[in-house]
Amino acid sequence: MGGAIAGMHYIGMGSMRVGAAVTYSSPIVALSIVIAIVASLAALALAFSFRSGVGSRARLLKSLSAIIMGAAIAGMHYTAMAAVHFLPLPLAEVVHTGGRIIANDALGNAVVIGTLTMLVLAIAGAVIDRTIQSKVEFTRQLTAQTRQLARQYQESQRLAAQLEAMNVELQRSLAEAERAKRELSDQNEANLELQRVAREETDTARWLAGVAETTAALAHEINNPLTALIMNVELLESPNEDQAEESIREIRTAALRIATVVSRLTRAATHRSIKYVGERLMLDLSQEE
Repeated sequence: MGGAIAGMHYIGMGSMRVGAAVTYSSPIVALSIVIAIVASLAALALAFSFRSGVGSRARLLKSLSAIIMGAAIAGMHYTAMAAVHFLPLPLAEVVHTGGRIIANDALGNAVVIGTLTMLVLAIAGAVIDRTIQSKVEFTRQLTAQTRQLARQYQESQRLAAQLEAMNVELQRSLAEAERAKRELSDQNEANLELQRVAREETDTARWLAGVAETTAALAHEINNPLTALIMNVELLESPNEDQAEESIREIRTAALRIATVVSRLTRAATHRSIKYVGERLMLDLSQEE
C-alpha cells in the first residue's frame, strides 16, 4: 500500500511537462516513502483487526483507520512535494504541449479510467466484505447460540435425570407408604378383632356375673321359704290340730313370699347388687318396687 501511494505520486510527478528542471532530495524522498509505508501499515492493521466488529467502538476504530490512511496519503504527498525542486529553464527549451500539463490525452484517460475502475472495485469489495462480515458475524452468533442451546440441552438432560431419580425415589417411598398402610390396616383389623373378642368376653363375663347374682338371690330368697314349707308340711303329718292351723299359715306365708320374690325378679327394670358371701354378689330382691 505504501509503495502504491509513493509510486502513484512520483509517476504523476514524472509525467508533468513544465518549463523547469525537476530535482529531488533523496533523504526527503526516502522519508516520504517511509511515511507512506508506516501510516498504511497502521491503517491496515486497524482496519483488519476490527473489520468484523459491529459495535460503536468498532465503527470508531474503523473511522480512525480511514483517517490514518488519509493522513498517510496526504503526509506522503506533502513530504514528497517538499523533496522536489524546480529550476526554471530558458524559454527556448520549454516544450509546448498545447496548454496541457499532462503529457497527452491517453495518459489522462488512462488515469481517469484507472481511478474509476479502482473506485468501482473498492466499492464492490467493500460491499462484498461487508456481506461476508455480516455472514461471519451471523455465523458466529449462530454458533454461540448453538453452543448455548447445547449447554441448555445438556442441563435439561441433567435435570431430567435428576427428576427421573427423584421420581424413582418417590415411587419407592409411595410403595413403602402403601405397604405400611396395608400393615397398619391389618394391625387395625387385628385390633378390632381383639376388641370384639374382648367385648364378647366382657359381655359373657357380665352375663355370667348376672346369672351368678340371680342364682344367689334366688337361692337366698327362696331357700328360706322352702325350708319353712318343708318343715310345716312335716308338722301337718302330726294329729295336733293347733299346730296344723299354724303350719297352714306358715305355708301360706312362705308361698306368698316365694311368689313375691318371683314377681320382683320378673318385673325388675333395674337391679342393685349387694354382698352375699365373701366377694360374691347377689341381686337385691328384698325391696319393694
